[in-house]
Order: sequence, then C-alpha cells, then structure tokens
Amino acid sequence: MTKVTPFFANYRYKADLRQGLEVTVPRAVVKAEQMYALYKKLKKELKFVKTRMKNYYDKYRLEGPCLERGDKVYLII
Repeated sequence: MTKVTPFFANYRYKADLRQGLEVTVPRAVVKAEQMYALYKKLKKELKFVKTRMKNYYDKYRLEGPCLERGDKVYLII
C-alpha cells in the first residue's frame, strides 16, 4: 500500500473536500431526511429483533456447572 490517495497521486496536493458544502439542494435535503428517518426506523427494528432473538436463545439455554479450582472434569479430545 502506498498510503497516498489517488487525487494526491495525480495532482500532487491534497484535495480540500470541505469546499462548497454550503450549497443546499432542496430535493437532496428532503431525501437526506427520508433516509435518516428510515435509518432510525431500521435501527429500532434491529434492536427489537436482537432482543427477540436473545429471549428465544436464552429460553432453551442451560446454565453451565459451577466449577472451582481442583474439581475433576472429563475432557473429550
């Protein structure tokens, strides 16, 4: 890896990507708001699904034995 951006390799200076960020396009703002609303909804749904999966998994999970130092155990090799 060269650790050099393609822009720097072509033009020999770093691009200032912050230029022109003040320009607002109304449709882009609306689209960004819609995407953010969808992101929040999907994040909420994912949290719900993770909780549901955890509850289902924990329902059938058995607790392991409480082992202490010096206890004898069988090892399957």
